[in-house]
Amino acid sequence: MKKESILNNIGFVIAVITILLVVYLKDDIVLAGIVAGVGGFLYGFCLSLTLNNSGYIFLSIGCSLALSLIFYRFKILDKGDSFTFMICCSVFLLMLVYLIFDKIKKKKIFNKYSLVVEAEVVDLVRNPNTKREFYQPVYSYNIDGVNYVVNALGYTDKFIPKLGDKIKLYIDPNDYESVYFDNKLVDKFYNIGLCLFLMISSFIIILSLFL
Repeated sequence: MKKESILNNIGFVIAVITILLVVYLKDDIVLAGIVAGVGGFLYGFCLSLTLNNSGYIFLSIGCSLALSLIFYRFKILDKGDSFTFMICCSVFLLMLVYLIFDKIKKKKIFNKYSLVVEAEVVDLVRNPNTKREFYQPVYSYNIDGVNYVVNALGYTDKFIPKLGDKIKLYIDPNDYESVYFDNKLVDKFYNIGLCLFLMISSFIIILSLFL
């Protein structure tokens, strides 16, 4: 049985057990919420190991819910502060988990698309369905004397390359027509910068709750 199937089955069992426990503990809402949070965290962790994006959300919200209710139950935080903690903690963990698993996902992708070639822009296809000027670059690359042509994944109106511009393409060595387009450098900086900004902001708010 594949690793992904095993993790999905474990996640399903965790979800069922969590639901049953929450129903059993329905008379104690706080305790039931803690159990739901722990179950959501474990379920999300299983999904995250399969690099399923929804797993990051379950993991982050589940952990934050459990922690906030524990702090509330033991009167470390009041109701309002507990809610604030849950929101900020969810954002912090979501950004952190995203950065970690995105790195893991990229490593797997680059292991598959391990052949790096230099491709040249040979055409710019204009999107006929819009009045604005959106273009889809067309790239050509040569492997073992054979030319291959591939279109970019979509149309864009920003940072449009010029004919003759060159970029790196990542090719599956078992299928020269299978291509991976890495994110542009500006997009990488934007994503990392946004994640760090949200993490730092959330951490400062969380810290202020305990001071």
